[in-house]
Amino acid sequence: MARFPDLPNELVREVMTYVMPEDIENFSLISKRFYAVALPLLKEHRELRVRYSDFDDIGKAAFFGCRFEFDYLDYLIRTNCTLGDSFSNLLIDVLANRRMALYIKELRLDGWFLEWESMIPDPSRERHEHRPYTQEQFVLFKQALSRYVLPGKLETWIEELESGHEGPIIRLLLILLPRIKSIKFQWWSEVVHQLREVIERIRTDCIEDTPILSCLEQINIQFEEYFINPELRPLDLLAFLATIPSLKSLYGVYITAYGHSHDFSCLLPHSSNITDLGFKWCYISLEQLGEFLHGLKALQTFSYSHDKHDEGRGDEVWWDPAGICKVLSAHAQRSLNVLGLRSVNEPKGPIENLQDFKVLKELTLSFSLFWRGTGYSMETFACALPESIQKLSIHDIEVEHVSQIESTIQELVLFRPDRLPNLEKVCYCVSRDVHWPHWFSQNTDKLRKSCEDAGFELRFRNEE
Repeated sequence: MARFPDLPNELVREVMTYVMPEDIENFSLISKRFYAVALPLLKEHRELRVRYSDFDDIGKAAFFGCRFEFDYLDYLIRTNCTLGDSFSNLLIDVLANRRMALYIKELRLDGWFLEWESMIPDPSRERHEHRPYTQEQFVLFKQALSRYVLPGKLETWIEELESGHEGPIIRLLLILLPRIKSIKFQWWSEVVHQLREVIERIRTDCIEDTPILSCLEQINIQFEEYFINPELRPLDLLAFLATIPSLKSLYGVYITAYGHSHDFSCLLPHSSNITDLGFKWCYISLEQLGEFLHGLKALQTFSYSHDKHDEGRGDEVWWDPAGICKVLSAHAQRSLNVLGLRSVNEPKGPIENLQDFKVLKELTLSFSLFWRGTGYSMETFACALPESIQKLSIHDIEVEHVSQIESTIQELVLFRPDRLPNLEKVCYCVSRDVHWPHWFSQNTDKLRKSCEDAGFELRFRNEE
């Protein structure tokens, strides 16, 4: 039987085209001969990795689809990106080199619309024609569509494509990009709403078992504060996204649905695999949150942040941390490992049920959550923590709060041996631009030593 090293170079090169990007370099190191055979593929690998694998910088994201908006002679003009930077151009690249698809793990969409418009508006203010594709591009797109779309639906997709509708383009991309792990939407609520239409059309119009977002683990939705549109039914969309089997993390900013109807019928009880859920500046009721949580199998991480003071929307709109804990306790009492609650608004009451969370290991809270009328009272703070807690972070500390910190530390030291045996680290974070008073800084070494003797680490820092 022939061994792999005995295969001719042509077959080795063919085998290498099926190797995943993260294994290309290791494969080339098998021998000097394999390295020489792999050189062209290694060069391509490094170019694609540089282009598509830096996700920390929005300018170098996996693919950053954007639709620019500007005024032209008092007309509002919108166009999908610049030449060479639209989803159609990305699709052309992927169809020309299928290995490129293996490097794209994140899509970031900012202000993307399904329809093209021309750069120069028509005086009638009617919808403008899209920038036409070349004949070669149309042929390429139609060939790709015919591989996945049912014959009875194919003509509709082609008509959409010819009319300037980018739906077929993004649908094809979601099919052809099998390794997408993260999708991030920014600023425009309409683009988020369109994702549901895109996914539903693939499910109904494509051949059975067409792969779509099978590796998607994270969705980040950031609506623009000044373009909140409850008519888009954002909670219905969240429920729909929660049905994606591979999805583990869902984070929303400016999710607005307070006082509006919703339909969670697509999200069956205890059916979603989401384990990480986060919200920031959201205006939905605790009842709606509870209904959504009822659809999750086992929530492990939850975070809520609201660092803006009430601007007149009404107290009933803002989530109260104590109320959040009650809702979480009803749905994630034995699964929640990480909890973060940060709010600058005065709480309506104390958080009294932290001990209900039997496996809670990490807890992040704002100092203001311990407000009691005209002062701060934290005598029972350590008593309220669950025995399972390992890491504790207290944030948003203002200079007037510093005098209360020492007593809370002493309480943690006192209760560490019996009540908090798993406590490993405690961190106090003052708000940005606030400095630790000199009298307190002189005492920090003594406090750290007492915590070290009790068996846990103490840190002080400023918010980043």
